[in-house]
Amino acid sequence: MSHGFVAINDQSLIQIDENFINFQVYSHGAINISGYEPAVLVYPKNAIVFVKPTAYDSSIRFFVSGNIETSPTTLASYLHAVYSSGAVPEAFNPATASLEYLIVVPTNVIGDVTAGYGMNVYNGAGNLVFSSIRRTVSIQQVNTITYSSFLDSPPAISISKASNLDWLELSCLADAFNYYFDDGTDYYIVNVASSVAFVSSTSINFRKAYILGSPGFMVGGYNLTKNIILAKY
Repeated sequence: MSHGFVAINDQSLIQIDENFINFQVYSHGAINISGYEPAVLVYPKNAIVFVKPTAYDSSIRFFVSGNIETSPTTLASYLHAVYSSGAVPEAFNPATASLEYLIVVPTNVIGDVTAGYGMNVYNGAGNLVFSSIRRTVSIQQVNTITYSSFLDSPPAISISKASNLDWLELSCLADAFNYYFDDGTDYYIVNVASSVAFVSSTSINFRKAYILGSPGFMVGGYNLTKNIILAKY
């Protein structure tokens, strides 16, 4: 840029550039999940949502069974928690657990900050691109994983992470679409999801699952490559 404002950290990474709008924190809280009924998380359409466990437990797997539009400007995700049997095919039972959520949106969506002390940065069009009053989330790690089995129980995939990178982007818990499943006698339409276990401070475990409905679940897989996004807050 020839004129304007840029802030660069000691690793030569751009933290603020008036030509690009930052994503900053919109809301932060916890959501409780219990039984077969999903917990519903509602957020703006232009948001990026991250989740992390309130406690590590390798036996509990989280997944999102679907997303719906709740208004012209909002979406809702249906979050589930289940106990994993570890058997093949794997059996699931409903778990009681909770996740923290972190919703971030473009700074200009939240609006101007007019109270408190700090610094606001605007672009040439007068739109707010950064405010020091709000916290900013930074992407710290991106992994690519591939599920490559079909119907047979796929192997679980674990990734290593830094101990301060529990925040996982919400779509990593979901690949929601309908799939036709043949059990040998009939066809069923089932929902497909990624189940995730937050194993420890340095490990997250991923598995692809076919969800047949409550109370029966069946594990399966299909060819898919996806990005796993971890953030720091």
